[in-house]
Amino acid sequence: MHYDTAMWECFNFLFKVFVVFEHVLIREGAYPPALLLTTAALGAVVMQRLYTVRRISGNCAWVCVSIHLTKLTQLVLSANPNTLDVALAHLAVFLTSIAVLRICLYQTKKTLRPSLLILFTWALLFGLLLAVGPLLGPLWTAVTHTTIPNSLLIAFLLFLTSLYIMFGQQYLKKAPPPWLQKLPYGVMALALLLGVLQPECGKE
Repeated sequence: MHYDTAMWECFNFLFKVFVVFEHVLIREGAYPPALLLTTAALGAVVMQRLYTVRRISGNCAWVCVSIHLTKLTQLVLSANPNTLDVALAHLAVFLTSIAVLRICLYQTKKTLRPSLLILFTWALLFGLLLAVGPLLGPLWTAVTHTTIPNSLLIAFLLFLTSLYIMFGQQYLKKAPPPWLQKLPYGVMALALLLGVLQPECGKE
């Protein structure tokens, strides 16, 4: 519908501007983390509600919710002065959100093509790998007070990716080709190999 296209463009632009503005404020220390968490949750809920009552399309809600989720990285990186780490973390969370939300929330019918599943899988894997250095590693250390080898963390992320592929196959238009049926098991085997070859986490 024409109103849907107009709303898509409007929401897409306004939320990008709004999120960028919020990022600037929190980097300057003028935006409380609690408020950031509130606006992220509220924005995601509002977008999902508008989609549920069919006021916006699934694509609009999908992208806007993903944009809102990127704001949560500021809760972890607000004290990090490295702008490259912050940029990589935001990109990582956005790509991961795009992939996960599409398959787990907004893909409700068996209309998915194998090429799209592979595209979303690459987005998920790339996003997760980007997050290892600037986000996941420091978050693990902050929560558990231990360090974890990056390769062991990557092994776990590969395992999650294999589960993602298995889950996404149920939404394919047709039965998955043989290579796609075997792909998650190959990824899982690689994850297991990396996990076995790595030393255990060491306490700081």
